[in-house]
Amino acid sequence: MPQTINGIGTTYYGKKNLETEIAACESCGYQGEMLSYETGYYFVFLYIPLIPLGRKQVLDFCPACSHHRVMPVEEWKALKQQVIEQSTTKLAANMENADAAIEHLQTLTAFHQIDEARQLTSAIEGTHGGDVDVQLFLGSWHDLYGDRQDADRCFEQAFKLDPNHPGCLRAHGIGLIEKGEVDQAKATLQPLEPPSQDYDPAVFFMLASAFQEKNDHAGAMEIFEMISNTTPQFGREKWFRQAVRHSEKMLGQSSGQSILPRQSIFKSKLAWAAAIAAVLLISALVWNWYIANNTTVYIVNGNSFPIEFAIDDGELIKIRSMGRASITIPEGSHSVTILKPTKLAEKSFTFKRGWFQRFLFNKTYVLDPTETSLVYVQTATYVRKPALPNVPDQYEYLPAQVFHELSGIHYEFDELPHEIDMETKTLKKKRVAFFESAPEVLMAEQLTISIEEKDKIFRRRVELQPDDILFLAQFSRFSSMYKRERQFVEFLNERRKVRPVEIQIHRAYQREMTRNYVKNEAVLEKEYDELLAKESQNPDLLYLRGRLADTTDQINEYSDRALKIDPDHLYSLFAKAYCHLTRGEFSEGKTLMERVKKSQADNTMFNELYRDIVLAVGTPKEIDKANGRYRSRSPNEFLQGYVQNSEALMARGKVAEAKQRYDRARGSFDLYKDEISRVVAMVHWAVLNRDEAKCVVPKNSVSPQYYDFFEFQLNLRTDSRKSLAALNRFLPTVPPQTHLQVLIAAALKLEGHDKQAEEIINSLKRATKFYEAEEVQLLQLLKECTQREILAEEVKKYSVSINVKRCYALAILVFSKSYQDEFLKFAQKINYDYAFPHHFIEDSIKKVIEKRAR
Repeated sequence: MPQTINGIGTTYYGKKNLETEIAACESCGYQGEMLSYETGYYFVFLYIPLIPLGRKQVLDFCPACSHHRVMPVEEWKALKQQVIEQSTTKLAANMENADAAIEHLQTLTAFHQIDEARQLTSAIEGTHGGDVDVQLFLGSWHDLYGDRQDADRCFEQAFKLDPNHPGCLRAHGIGLIEKGEVDQAKATLQPLEPPSQDYDPAVFFMLASAFQEKNDHAGAMEIFEMISNTTPQFGREKWFRQAVRHSEKMLGQSSGQSILPRQSIFKSKLAWAAAIAAVLLISALVWNWYIANNTTVYIVNGNSFPIEFAIDDGELIKIRSMGRASITIPEGSHSVTILKPTKLAEKSFTFKRGWFQRFLFNKTYVLDPTETSLVYVQTATYVRKPALPNVPDQYEYLPAQVFHELSGIHYEFDELPHEIDMETKTLKKKRVAFFESAPEVLMAEQLTISIEEKDKIFRRRVELQPDDILFLAQFSRFSSMYKRERQFVEFLNERRKVRPVEIQIHRAYQREMTRNYVKNEAVLEKEYDELLAKESQNPDLLYLRGRLADTTDQINEYSDRALKIDPDHLYSLFAKAYCHLTRGEFSEGKTLMERVKKSQADNTMFNELYRDIVLAVGTPKEIDKANGRYRSRSPNEFLQGYVQNSEALMARGKVAEAKQRYDRARGSFDLYKDEISRVVAMVHWAVLNRDEAKCVVPKNSVSPQYYDFFEFQLNLRTDSRKSLAALNRFLPTVPPQTHLQVLIAAALKLEGHDKQAEEIINSLKRATKFYEAEEVQLLQLLKECTQREILAEEVKKYSVSINVKRCYALAILVFSKSYQDEFLKFAQKINYDYAFPHHFIEDSIKKVIEKRAR
């Protein structure tokens, strides 16, 4: 809603497509013309419009209190078109149905399509003119919109169709009254007199008033007496008493003979004082009781998904993602039960105020059903004299809990004003607000809440959506950052007891247990074998057991067992597609993933695998389509698609188009522009555009690790002694990822530095206890490749990720004395991803082929 303070703020300007409707204001009760129109929404300075903020549609503006509703014009037009089209379609399918025609007329009327509505009334009258109820409805509609002749015609036709119908009698009687034919009107309305269920005292009061206008006060009194006997409350109304007294006076009746009930009055001042005091006391008691039983509580949902919950097992309450609502509840103890997205254990909260506190102290109550919203209080200090220094706002972040009781809040979820009128030198104002509990926010150092509080929010968030892979990954990162890995594993282990099985919780547990400790793989296999012994027909557990297997054949064996139990088990279909991908069987994997995506299009893990497969076999257009849906979601998900598309474009030489994507990305996600800049710099660096990369991200604008990694990628693609020295310098900083060190060894080997290359490989072999079982096997193949030819199938069968496998495939080619063409084709085939180290592998394979040709 527009608001201006001292001439500064927002307001509406202009009225276009003005429409009026006679109705009652839902805010103040005013009965009259309600206005609807299109207007401009502007920021004003000294009441002068300066900045247009968009076009708005004002609905049902009340001239008495200015209450109205408002929405963007385009949304209003879209809603209007959608509803009218739906109503028209429904009518077209039921042309002979009078109810459908009436419903369409009401729809047109609601959207102020009065001319179209008038045309429709003629059509309805022509089609359903023999229906009494339709004629009555049309008559009422015409009467409302001033079409008096049409209204009379419809009412007369209805009366002809059914002279005994109560509605027809009422309409015909009113028509006779308006014509002054009171005797005929009385005769017509007689069937509606008490004890008729259709008796309407207002109609008979109209008849009595008509008798008065004819100076037939005896006839009027007869009807007034009937109304007074059947509707006693009329006898207490001023307008009714005045009408009756007028007829009694004209008939010469005294006040003692009046049909009106007597009204008692206080004649003593003491009685009046006592009555007033009693009324005030009762009013205070009632008002205090009302406050206690109708306390406003604000509900917040700081999650990226909607929630549904119930208070005290009452009606279902729905709150949209990052949404807010308010309810009124009585003081006392209450319970909250989350029902969606996942039913959680009941939580309780209590609040109560004293008798005088309800009048004297203003409190704000905030309900956070999921305990995941980041609620805070912002305190602003306003300074009267410009000479005084400005005081920065203070922020108090509240603990994650179900219920907050706050005092001294001036603005509840509204922005603080830029300036206010004040008499003192300084003045403080407080507002309460909240923001999303996104993982990047929770891990920000600026969020001054304890590590325990952040951990609590992470846990509750995972309990609500245990299948959110990205959030689980960030929880893992958070736990590692603050040395809470043990607590994280204990939390996951406890959640593993939940049924039905929460697959992503189990997968997170498996990843945590096997991270850098290959010995835990045997422990995990034993654990899941024991679980399967108890639940042998659980396809989820079969899938999870298969994810612990080393080879694609073993994974497929467990997946096939799960699919025999449930032919549509999506995770098992996903596992088989993953095996096809890592074996280079892209078309087979794509067929399976298209089947999976039809059933579950929003699963992040499924979408990532599908995008990988499309990147391997799809056209640029297909890659764009696979990544397109991420552009409207979170920056982290957006970047995944952005990186793949940009790298593919850069690899094909379409640098200008890649830059356009980069500019759009910065504009769409301004808060993440630094991260996007780093990604774009890596894309440039991967294709040797050193100058472009430095322009995007200067050396002093990123961490040394980022810049070293850029140098690492570049130096892997050159043959100079300088690059070799840089590789040796970079080697100690490489993270414990064997495939990166394997790449360095391959680079050294290709440059003729066999001894250094062998030293790297031998150091990896000595540290195999820290690697995953699949990498241990690949290292063994790398060791054997100098004595024998390694077959493609020997590398294909291991279930290690395709990004790791392509590094080992290259190393085996480089270190092998001989190789088969099938192995070479496999190494080239799985190097489909244009991200690092695609270009290095591509160049290296060419060197291996050239070396063999010599």
